[in-house]
Amino acid sequence: MSVDTQHPDYQRFIGRQVDCRVAIAGGRVVKEGEERYLPRPGAQDDKQYEAYKQRAVWFGATKIAVATSVGALFRKPVILKPDMETFDNLMVGGITFNTFIKEASTEVVSVGRVGTLADVVLDGEVFIVLYKAEDIINWSERIEGGVHILELVVLREIFFVHDRADDFEHIAIIQFRVLDMLDGS
Repeated sequence: MSVDTQHPDYQRFIGRQVDCRVAIAGGRVVKEGEERYLPRPGAQDDKQYEAYKQRAVWFGATKIAVATSVGALFRKPVILKPDMETFDNLMVGGITFNTFIKEASTEVVSVGRVGTLADVVLDGEVFIVLYKAEDIINWSERIEGGVHILELVVLREIFFVHDRADDFEHIAIIQFRVLDMLDGS
């Protein structure tokens, strides 16, 4: 198998996660989804369907529900235990820790899953990254004493590099981060 092999549960849920993101994004994205989200009624030709699609209205209840749910979660300020106060001043990718946990909570409310990777780099600086559900493509775990223990996780990372041939173009680079737990560590 190759590194981009997808877990069966990933394959089972990815369509639903995409649908949730489309519903949250709103009417323009729903309409871009064409017949997946806005089925063609009857025997409309392309011109009639385009007019139908332009008249369609999307009420953004999903986006409102997500914002309301996350707002309720953070109605009161986050209070960290004394031994966790260092997190209060932690900057994660240029944002505060509180903003980071709000973004993670938004992901959970939106699609039901999120991943975080925390590590310490060589100079002792803490490194924390949020991974959307769609980027956690494969994993394996074992069960010991009723506890699920992660043994392997494959994370997809997409970033853009400048195209040297064209000053105005960017090239998407996909790389995979494989975390393989050896002997439980």
